[in-house]
Amino acid sequence: EHCCLVLNPQIVSNTERFGSHFKVPFGERVAFGRAGEAAATKDRLHLVLTDKDDNSNSYPLELNLDRASEREISEMNARVCVKLQDRVAVVIVSHVSTAAAQNIVWGYDLEV
Repeated sequence: EHCCLVLNPQIVSNTERFGSHFKVPFGERVAFGRAGEAAATKDRLHLVLTDKDDNSNSYPLELNLDRASEREISEMNARVCVKLQDRVAVVIVSHVSTAAAQNIVWGYDLEV
């Protein structure tokens, strides 16, 4: 169990939401997605980052899974990257140190 953030992902299409709520253990990767015809639609990932110790402190964001991107969420001291690897979107959430403005060795990977 990680000490800082809880991730709450939902895949969003024009017609439906498919979601799950889970904690990602430190250093683990979690596969998350849909199979069949539903997987062929252009989906977005609605991701809520929540402070593990303060449920009222959360930050929602929506990510396009069709292109690589990177966003820094200063309110959560986090960086969210979408990378495309072999037609699979990999979402990486990592800590950003406010003191040194550098990555620290922890993160979440979501393969979508």
